[in-house]
Amino acid sequence: MQVLAKRQPWAAEQRDLILKQAAEYPAAYEQEFGLTTPEIPPEGGQWLHYYACPQTGTKLVFHPPADHVCPDDGKVFQGYPYDQVVYMLRADALGRAALSSGLAYRLAGDRVAAKHAAEILLGYADRYATYPLHDNNGKQSDFGARVYSQTLDESIWLIDITWAYDLVRGAGVMNAEERQHVENDLLRASAAVVGRANGPTDNINSWINAAVAAVGFELNDHALIQQAIDGPRGFRFQMKAFVVDGFWDEGAWGYQFYAMRALTRTAQMAKQAGIDLWKQEPALVALYGSPLGVSFPDGELPAFNDTTQNSVYAYSNLYEVAFSATGDPVFAAVAAKGERKSREALLFGAETLPTAKLPAAKSQVFPDAGYATLRAPGITDVMKFGPHGGGHGHFDKLNQILFADGAIQGVDPGTQLYGVPTHKTWDKQTVAHNTLVVDGRSQRQATGKLLQWQSTPQFTVAVADAGAAYKQAKLTRALLMTPEYLLDMEDARAQDGAVHTFDSVVHNFGTERLSVPTAPGNAPGTQDGYELLTQNLEAHPSGPFTATFTREDGTSLRVLVPALPALQAVYTGMAPGPDLRKPQPYLLMRQQGSAARFAALYAPSSTGAAIDTVVVNGDTITVHSPTWTDTIRWSDRVTYERKAR
Repeated sequence: MQVLAKRQPWAAEQRDLILKQAAEYPAAYEQEFGLTTPEIPPEGGQWLHYYACPQTGTKLVFHPPADHVCPDDGKVFQGYPYDQVVYMLRADALGRAALSSGLAYRLAGDRVAAKHAAEILLGYADRYATYPLHDNNGKQSDFGARVYSQTLDESIWLIDITWAYDLVRGAGVMNAEERQHVENDLLRASAAVVGRANGPTDNINSWINAAVAAVGFELNDHALIQQAIDGPRGFRFQMKAFVVDGFWDEGAWGYQFYAMRALTRTAQMAKQAGIDLWKQEPALVALYGSPLGVSFPDGELPAFNDTTQNSVYAYSNLYEVAFSATGDPVFAAVAAKGERKSREALLFGAETLPTAKLPAAKSQVFPDAGYATLRAPGITDVMKFGPHGGGHGHFDKLNQILFADGAIQGVDPGTQLYGVPTHKTWDKQTVAHNTLVVDGRSQRQATGKLLQWQSTPQFTVAVADAGAAYKQAKLTRALLMTPEYLLDMEDARAQDGAVHTFDSVVHNFGTERLSVPTAPGNAPGTQDGYELLTQNLEAHPSGPFTATFTREDGTSLRVLVPALPALQAVYTGMAPGPDLRKPQPYLLMRQQGSAARFAALYAPSSTGAAIDTVVVNGDTITVHSPTWTDTIRWSDRVTYERKAR
């Protein structure tokens, strides 16, 4: 690493950053937490998701010695669980300090830094058994830990702690008895805690495996290595059970990359020991390729399920490790989008990245994972219809997000911190997404099915159903994309012959204007997220109408809705956005009956399409422009034809 740092400025920058972090400890730790000495926390930590303003979701700010302040309104919180979250943050900081100090010893021979790492390790070895097992609810359960309140966080911490021990155990700063103390009373003890039970979600199992593997490889414990890699819930099992079409089964990009971090660490540790999981388990490599199939032109990913807005390029450090392990030029191209400012690049990356280009993006469908990506020049749309995603899933089957005019044009709330009330009352509810709602109630867990896929240079069609998302109704969505527009067709059919209320919901950024008169009205519902709709207006168009969403940059998206005889009402107003402090506009179209069909054409300003009319006549939709007429028919299948005018 020192040789690399001498040859490459970016590597020298990362080396210097590690040395700086080590030099600033313990003073920085003491200052951040209002301490006079770098103390080990007096008790185990608590869940970070509690550490947020209840109304806005903004993270609290710690004001030593005991105040936790909401920066939005100045409200002060004290006591449990906020104090314990700070203990968790202190454990995080001590873990980082131990690792940075260990690396500083190896990089620069800094024995003072090595002693600091040893002090942290020995301090936790002394204290570890005194911390009660506890979970996020403060109770003892299989998912609880000691230093942290869940096995996930303790696993992440244990990897760094084990790595720090590996870096300094031969530095002469601990005697044989002290090394045994750390190995037995900290590393083995913590590995036993995190590895004693399966995690509640699949990504947590990845971190548990990585932590157990770290201790196993460090102590040459073959039983722990076997548990982590070949055990009943080990690495190889995960590759077979949790990777579908190359996607992580929880259906959230944040959690896919989160799991990939753990899986990559396990693969790197195993490779050092002569086990090449990169070659033996192709699903690991597939996890790196799959996000490119659903990414928007700027690298952003649709914020499906429990994830925030994410860019594939934010993980360039991971792609650099993957390139170093596999030699895949596509991974090098993604890695090159980053700034090579990660520790991973210094320790595990390539000295130089080859000149490589990402392959041209194309329309793709992933029938088992449940994604359809429709692409035309300047327009991309992704529809979600696959498995629910377990505990991190949202009830949004057939949700779709459009990208046009260089930006995302469909708001998906993603997720707030889980301790914020709207995570359950809004983020997961069906009305919060761009899809169909039946009887004002949210969907249930379901897996949809791809019914049609056709991609040509002139157009792309994707049709899918929502599976058993509703017991009382069958939902189907058809999307057709041309270079000028996206045509959205939704079909709802009662399964019980009764009359139902069907709502088609659209969310977007910016300001909204309807081409028909509106009047103040009530929210179109009172539960399952409808109660959070505000500034509600109501319209009753008798013919076609247009909703125009205009962004701050001046670009606009027109939503052209043809005359729909069964359309009962249209609602507009404001809904919670990804940032709870910034509500965003919604459009809701309502029909009632035993069946309903909705149609809407999305025309971004960048396509320059002068579309005159959109007309529905039975199963046929006709789109007219001054120079062409498109005819789309949807009965059993969608067909498309364009004729010049």
